[in-house]
Amino acid sequence: MHVTAIARRGIEVEPIAAAALEAGVRVHTLARYFLGEPDCTGMVFGYGVADLPQIAHGVRKLREAFRGDLEAPPLVRRRA
Repeated sequence: MHVTAIARRGIEVEPIAAAALEAGVRVHTLARYFLGEPDCTGMVFGYGVADLPQIAHGVRKLREAFRGDLEAPPLVRRRA
């Protein structure tokens, strides 16, 4: 299952999608679905295999990506 959202003019979705991916949330931009030059921008969200807590987490990370305040993922520390 997927949902598509069209972005307002002036919103650059590629860097937002890249920031979300770094936070562990994968979304696709509409650009990959155009044969020619895109006439709009937006994102495609897949949610068919996600449970409600995963969806809530993904939406929270996307909100942070849109605001530009995504925190870097925590470093994994190895025990010596």
